[in-house]
Amino acid sequence: MSGSYGEMRCRVPDASVTGPSQIASMSNEKIVVTAYSGYRGEEVPRSFVFGREKIEVLEILDRWAEENLGTRGRRRFFKIRGSDGYVHKLYYDEDEKAWFLSKAG
Repeated sequence: MSGSYGEMRCRVPDASVTGPSQIASMSNEKIVVTAYSGYRGEEVPRSFVFGREKIEVLEILDRWAEENLGTRGRRRFFKIRGSDGYVHKLYYDEDEKAWFLSKAG
């Protein structure tokens, strides 16, 4: 798959990533994220808005980065537990400079 991102890796199987049916049915939906930039300058999500609902990040369960070897683009993934009671997978696309809600696996 030249020019595409590799398979997503996660310590916990993606099948455990679930959310409300409208969220789970979306694929890479652009979202608005409130993030905190720590001492290293990397943003960490604190909350996000999907539709009209603001979901607070209660816990970051996992995080990882993927690089597209063809374009050298980079995505930073976060598997989080939200205030809505669900686990979500968010990522920041450094090329697009935008946050996305990744489709549940």
